[in-house]
Amino acid sequence: MDQTLYVHLLGGFSLYYGDNPVSFKRGVTTKSMQLLQILLHSGEKGISRDILLEMLYGRDELMNPANNLRVAVHRLRNQLGESILPDGEYISTENGIYRWNAPVDTWVDTHEFDRLLGLAESAEDVDEKINYMEQACEMYQGSFLPMLGGEEWATVESVQYQRKYSDTMNQLEGYLKERGDYEKLLELSTTAAKMYPFEEWQAVKIECYMALNRFEEALHEYEAASSLFFEELGISPTKRLIDQFENMGKYMSDGTQILYMVSDGLDEEDGTEGAFMCTFPSFRDNYRLVRRLTERSGESAYLMVLGITDGHGMPMNKGEKLSAMTEHLSETLRTSLRRGDSYTRYGPSQFLVLLLNVNQESCVKIFRRLVNRFSEQHVSWKHLLEGYANQVGNIKDPQTALRMGGDRREEKRK
Repeated sequence: MDQTLYVHLLGGFSLYYGDNPVSFKRGVTTKSMQLLQILLHSGEKGISRDILLEMLYGRDELMNPANNLRVAVHRLRNQLGESILPDGEYISTENGIYRWNAPVDTWVDTHEFDRLLGLAESAEDVDEKINYMEQACEMYQGSFLPMLGGEEWATVESVQYQRKYSDTMNQLEGYLKERGDYEKLLELSTTAAKMYPFEEWQAVKIECYMALNRFEEALHEYEAASSLFFEELGISPTKRLIDQFENMGKYMSDGTQILYMVSDGLDEEDGTEGAFMCTFPSFRDNYRLVRRLTERSGESAYLMVLGITDGHGMPMNKGEKLSAMTEHLSETLRTSLRRGDSYTRYGPSQFLVLLLNVNQESCVKIFRRLVNRFSEQHVSWKHLLEGYANQVGNIKDPQTALRMGGDRREEKRK
């Protein structure tokens, strides 16, 4: 029977005695549990009493923090004694140093992570270095004790371990690209993107998909990342992601792959109704094409900007209400515009709309129709929608821009 105590501090807090989970009656954020986590993380070197007091009670206004520490030690020993772990003192104190002193071997993921990084740094053989780095990144399961985000000591450790992980991943990215091992890089970057979705690991995934000729998955990854940036941060995709999107076309040189993409990746689902919603890069390309076509044909097309305001002419800030309104506005655009029209989300509270074969009067009518449908169930929303429109090819002329919104009269800017 395995009698090792396995401790996980990265991505959460859990203990296993062999294959059996170790549970405690008290929550993992109590002072006694924090004391346990600190002692386990400190390992053989231990931690001084003064630093321990600062970590546990530094922000608390206590008359006698030393007494609180004695109480926490007593409670922790009782909790350990009530668990499935064998009897023992577990906590030793000598010359003002507190140490974890278990009667069983103790394995801690942070110690193993640091050990592997140390081996990687000292390794002279590249294969050996890459192997250690891969092992370290594979065992990294997330931020250090994420449930203690409000505790300064835990936050400091979390930042340091995340930096070590990111630095190692960046080094691995270079090594694996040099070797053409995009399968392994895709595996590692997929895990990284799940843990830290706003650090551009999606761009690494896209590059891997393209190198592996998996273009449809690359496109899906870009669209998912774009939606994430808009919904969570209210910003456009990063430059690196947009560059990756634009580079996709360069990789599609194989005729068989192009035919596959046309047949399986470009067609809309049957029965799709209403206007076409697309990502911003797709909308931009569509706009450029329409501009060229209208220059040649003489037909008219308008670009409309729709924005949700706070009722005082300012863009509405983040919040559950804005989230509900943008979702409803997106559906209003889809069902109220023609199939030949297209639109995209441009910011937290804005949409861009490309209208074909319309004139200025038509834009006013379209805007009124959108306002009416947008506010059918919420009358107060009627005055929160603003619109600006101008003819494609004439966008930069403010004298021809049409301003619409709320209870204003539709009028050209003066």
